[in-house]
Amino acid sequence: MMLNKSQLIDAIRDLNSSADRAWLGLFTRDELERYLQHLQHAQQPRGESPWQRTSETQAIMVRHAA
Repeated sequence: MMLNKSQLIDAIRDLNSSADRAWLGLFTRDELERYLQHLQHAQQPRGESPWQRTSETQAIMVRHAA
């Protein structure tokens, strides 16, 4: 069953309660689904459920001060 955007945000907040609902709302449904999958894999013991980075996910992110 495919979750809608609101359901994805609820599921993400169940695993990451510090994620702000309004901030999550800025992302697309697909981006939220990828993030939820990442959080779910992170709940598994290391090595049991390997998470594979998709081509949409950058390996290195850089942030510059404003």
